[in-house]
Amino acid sequence: MTATNKLYQRITDRIVKALEAGTLPWRKGWSEGNSAAYGMPHNAVTGRAYRGINVWLLMMEAEEQGFTSTGWVTPNKAKELELDFKGAKTCEVVFWSKSKREVETDDGGTETKTFMWAKSYRVMNLDQCRGDALAKLKGHKVLELPEEIATGDALGEAVSAALEIEIKHGGDRACYSPSCDLIRMPPTNAFNSEVVYRATLLHEATHATGHKSRCDRDLKGRFGTEAYAFEELIAELGSCYIQAALGIDMELPNHASYIKSWLRVLKDDPKAIMSAASMSQKAVDYLLERLDITAAAEWAEAA
Repeated sequence: MTATNKLYQRITDRIVKALEAGTLPWRKGWSEGNSAAYGMPHNAVTGRAYRGINVWLLMMEAEEQGFTSTGWVTPNKAKELELDFKGAKTCEVVFWSKSKREVETDDGGTETKTFMWAKSYRVMNLDQCRGDALAKLKGHKVLELPEEIATGDALGEAVSAALEIEIKHGGDRACYSPSCDLIRMPPTNAFNSEVVYRATLLHEATHATGHKSRCDRDLKGRFGTEAYAFEELIAELGSCYIQAALGIDMELPNHASYIKSWLRVLKDDPKAIMSAASMSQKAVDYLLERLDITAAAEWAEAA
């Protein structure tokens, strides 16, 4: 097994272990008082947010360790900044690189192709560090939900306009119909709270980004009969990403049947969780950009 495949396997094993325990490692309960559960993991020096699978790896680590900062640094950078991190446990994240090589074509010639490959590196949370340089680092990053779309009804109108899609209210089921390119939602007052309504709407909106006129997700070729389960995983990751970034509570039920199907997909293909994270990131970027949320970021200094 190559080093890259071993990396995929380690990450998949970590996610599988959590799912087998009946928990969804990407869902966090900041309403219970854990401030590490909201805000986006980011490089504490540059402020650049982590993306794809790294978001979930770092959020899982923050939840498990009780970290309150969303800022991370490499041990080398911490040494350079003269930070004290003696005894700190590091977390594995993924760095993607590109390489080019000549490959043979069907007609016997050659062409240059670009390949992506992954390797791991280690980072530490700012909570694990001590020193004067912490005051210069970016300790917490939170996107803000614009005031004009903070309510459930307003968010629904904004999503409808951003995706150019109709949202029909009525009935007792929330779903996205790919054939009609339509989001169906129960009436707003049918939900236990506005938080649940917003969380459900964002889940269905993430599904809607897969339409051929948007992100054009075609999963059947790779995942066959498991395409539906994989699409649900993308929507789950994408909507949780948005909720975490905006600090919206994740008040959605855990569906045991989904967990069972996700376990099948992940165990059959160690690269599946990486693909799901990548596709959900693309969906999130698409949706947040059109909601004009990505530009609204607030920083808090590292403590």
